[in-house]
Amino acid sequence: MMQATIRDERLEDIPAIYDITKRAFAPMLFADGNEQNLINAVRDAGALSISLVAEIDSMVVGHVAFTPATAADGSPGWFGLGPVAVEPERQRKGIGQ
Repeated sequence: MMQATIRDERLEDIPAIYDITKRAFAPMLFADGNEQNLINAVRDAGALSISLVAEIDSMVVGHVAFTPATAADGSPGWFGLGPVAVEPERQRKGIGQ
């Protein structure tokens, strides 16, 4: 497997992130089909704290998002991880690790 470069999301990555997320979650029984829209909504609300892409040969092949979260005890400073999406043909090859 080629080594992926992990970097911050760029504006021009948004369509690729949307497409990868949609395809990655489509066959999953636990998915409700709106994961790609959720990422866009969180981004549009300014609540996407960290958004990273995995890139191989200048192509986005994966994405991970972190959003603010509050712990059950109300303590601040926590983040939720997800969704994590990887191109379907590249899944189970270490990119999502």
